[in-house]
Amino acid sequence: MPNTDCCCSPCRLSRPRGARVFRHVYLSAVAVCILPFASQPALAWKPKTHVYLAEEAMKDANDDGLVTFYEVDPTTNQLRKGVDGKPVKIGDYMVDPRILEALRRYPDQFRAGVLGPDAFPDILTGQQIIHPAGKLTTGETGVDVNKNGPGPDPWLRHLWVAAYTGKGPDATPATRAFVAGFLAHAAGDLYGHTCVNYYTGDAFNFQTEPKNAIRHIVVEGYFDKYVPAPTYKTSIGDGVDGFIHRQMIAGRPGTPLAQLLTGDNVKLTLAAQFTALRNTLYADVRATAIPTPLTWYQKAWIADIDAGLEKLPKVSHELALALMFNPTGKADLAKAREILDAFKPALMSMAGLPDAVGKTVVAFETVAKALGLVALQDFIKQVKLSVLNHVTKSATGLTAEELAKALLADATEFDKWMDQPPLDYGKRITRKEFDEKELKLDPKGGWIDYRRVPPAYNTVAMIKLSFLAKDEVNRLMAKLGAPAGVLLTEDNAMLGFAETLDGSNQWRVNDKQMVIARYPAGYGRVFMKQNGEDRPTNPKVLPGALNVDYVLTIKTSDKSLAGTDAGVFVTIVGKDGSTGEHKLNDLVTGNAFERNQTDTCTLKNVKDVGELSGLTVRSDGKNPAAGWHLEYITVARKGRPTVRFDCNQWLEDDKLSKTLKPKP
Repeated sequence: MPNTDCCCSPCRLSRPRGARVFRHVYLSAVAVCILPFASQPALAWKPKTHVYLAEEAMKDANDDGLVTFYEVDPTTNQLRKGVDGKPVKIGDYMVDPRILEALRRYPDQFRAGVLGPDAFPDILTGQQIIHPAGKLTTGETGVDVNKNGPGPDPWLRHLWVAAYTGKGPDATPATRAFVAGFLAHAAGDLYGHTCVNYYTGDAFNFQTEPKNAIRHIVVEGYFDKYVPAPTYKTSIGDGVDGFIHRQMIAGRPGTPLAQLLTGDNVKLTLAAQFTALRNTLYADVRATAIPTPLTWYQKAWIADIDAGLEKLPKVSHELALALMFNPTGKADLAKAREILDAFKPALMSMAGLPDAVGKTVVAFETVAKALGLVALQDFIKQVKLSVLNHVTKSATGLTAEELAKALLADATEFDKWMDQPPLDYGKRITRKEFDEKELKLDPKGGWIDYRRVPPAYNTVAMIKLSFLAKDEVNRLMAKLGAPAGVLLTEDNAMLGFAETLDGSNQWRVNDKQMVIARYPAGYGRVFMKQNGEDRPTNPKVLPGALNVDYVLTIKTSDKSLAGTDAGVFVTIVGKDGSTGEHKLNDLVTGNAFERNQTDTCTLKNVKDVGELSGLTVRSDGKNPAAGWHLEYITVARKGRPTVRFDCNQWLEDDKLSKTLKPKP
């Protein structure tokens, strides 16, 4: 049978602590794929807004094969007007002929691509592997890190290479339209998340700070309410479904895709987990010289996983339309259940009920018991129940119906959630102020004019830039007066710089910047300044330069069962404020917080809180053996003495948080 110690196994075992405990991966992976925001991170723009803004860019491209860039007036932060009252042009630039053909022939596939990693290859893989950074990046707090994962840029590059430089069925006008849409989604995330994070204080985060998640939902939903309706027509036909399967799901060993389906969050995903399981089963079969009954079982299992994964693009697309992108603006739970019910037989086969063994749950449970696949037995029992309700409840604390109601209420409860003391790094604002300062709505009502709303305008401008071939981008750079060495060297302007799609200011905060951001004077002519952005006057001095790195040493006590698998969070407090809460697990190398172990990690580029006055350490109490006996934590920063905070207490049960004082 498959090696159950492998991370690819459906019965993956947790690391040792007394007894080994089965982790029930598949139920959460399957069910979260039906939610628009079941776990961190959430959506920057909702799909309606993403598609509307992408269509505005597409319209400009399709009418004459050119896109127009306009001058931004730095004194008003609006488009500069000429004597005729019309916006002043920087110039018109030719769309990459391959992209133009794709947009004109396959607009439905383009719109499907704009749903991006909010929908494909399945929602959870997109949210947990494609969106987040693979490491802690500049200005981020670590709540959205897929530790040791690829981050989004390698994914964008992979899809671009497959569709635009490859050959065969993956390099067609239809697949190119889909990939152009995927890049457009990423462009929207750059500016959308910078806007939303400005008000919420951080990337979407449900588990460590529920108020953050609620405020994300409120701001995103309220913004979406005032966006005109796009064209509600998408397609993954004409070979796009196969492209998604081959280029985003079927990561065979040694392929570029296999390197992308990586990181700690793999255990939470659908496509990545089943692909890894399939590869492990295949290796076991190849290593068996003489076939046995177990070998035939494994072969049948592999065939069913392959068949199920081939269906996944269609299922993901249908779920996205039912739950996130339809003219009603509502989550159609009945349709979602219908889609899941149709997929359930394939899902059970993928989880270890091969068709060759038998189609009844009774037959499966007999085989599973014989093979010791206890977790799969529990999985099938849950599949008999309401998958939708089970996981919406476990992921958000709400049933599916309660969740749908909350999504509808987000536009009517703005002041209830946003006119409150802000979270760390967040912004308090009233609905009236948001209408005036962010949406710039006409007091008489109506839709937003995206040309007056900085994050929306910047999204459209960035999408237009992604439509251009390299030479046209560099022609624009010359027109802006950029130095000779500031040129686009990538094949597309959306490649080479985004470390995360969930953070803020990703066009300029990393070592590699978006091409126009490398020339701030030119950037200020093309893009508007938006809330959440602190544009540097000196491009060598990035925001956060006044922040500091804190090095933490965490000592777990030498007591029986002192170690923990739970999430551990720290907030450092000083005379100048707080760092905000930071999760430590993803910052520690190896197995963290074991008995009598000293772990070290660094909180990078966080607020300098001055002289330290306190520290709050919190456990989320989740995972088996969650109790933790902490001996002490030390905090060090360059130029100041190390401060020690003694604890010598258990963090467990109803005492999961401790506020510690510096040791004299």
